[in-house]
Amino acid sequence: MDEARIEALVALMRRHGLAELEHEAEGRRLRLVLADGGTALDPPAPAPEPGPQAAPASGRTEVRAGMPGHFYRAPAPDAAPYVKVGDRVAPGQTLALLEAMKMLTPVEAETAAEVLEIHVENAAPVARGDLLFTLKAAP
Repeated sequence: MDEARIEALVALMRRHGLAELEHEAEGRRLRLVLADGGTALDPPAPAPEPGPQAAPASGRTEVRAGMPGHFYRAPAPDAAPYVKVGDRVAPGQTLALLEAMKMLTPVEAETAAEVLEIHVENAAPVARGDLLFTLKAAP
């Protein structure tokens, strides 16, 4: 079990105030027990707010991860990516998927835009607030 998955489980525990959690996946079993009983001892500094964030006067928008997990550019390993640099996207169009604990969550465009940059490699782990895409507002 990789570090990103364990971090996602710990975040889930904290979010729901769980002191213990058992998880089984891929034939491996993991038991997590938080020493603080599921409450934050020293809350970390807040991550950048997830989702689109417009850069002032540049017309550029940053799309950030709303949760920790793995970033997938396509719906399946042998499928074409949802978007590539230079593509124009419509509001609500899927840009990628984030997978955490076997649940897939779409990353969607908020507005019509052009994909300027993709900042994460396919199947790479991401943390909440990580920069995923830079978009430019469509004229």
